[in-house]
Amino acid sequence: MACPYFHPNNGGANCGAGGDVGDPFKLVCKEGYGRNVCAAFPADSLIDAVLITAARETAGMVVVRFSAERDYLPVAIGEHEYNVTSGKWNPPVTDGNLEARMNAYIGELLQLKQEQI
Repeated sequence: MACPYFHPNNGGANCGAGGDVGDPFKLVCKEGYGRNVCAAFPADSLIDAVLITAARETAGMVVVRFSAERDYLPVAIGEHEYNVTSGKWNPPVTDGNLEARMNAYIGELLQLKQEQI
């Protein structure tokens, strides 16, 4: 679970809300629920945290599920298929913050799978 504005990238991270992620990453960035804790957290944000997980894999396809939460309750859940060959999501991920998180997740997952070969 992490802040919906936390964007991991290449061993580092940045804040989609313009805050300072810090090094090592701030606890609130990694755990989510930064509302009223982090100065950069947007007051009008509809969600507090995002959980992403791989649901299943087939040849060249990974199904990823997400749950966006506010006040510790799901407000949006969904599922997207990632085509490993094309690098595209189906259906397309329309929220930029969620897409950044899902891209980081799938990148880490594929890297771990490659290291296991």
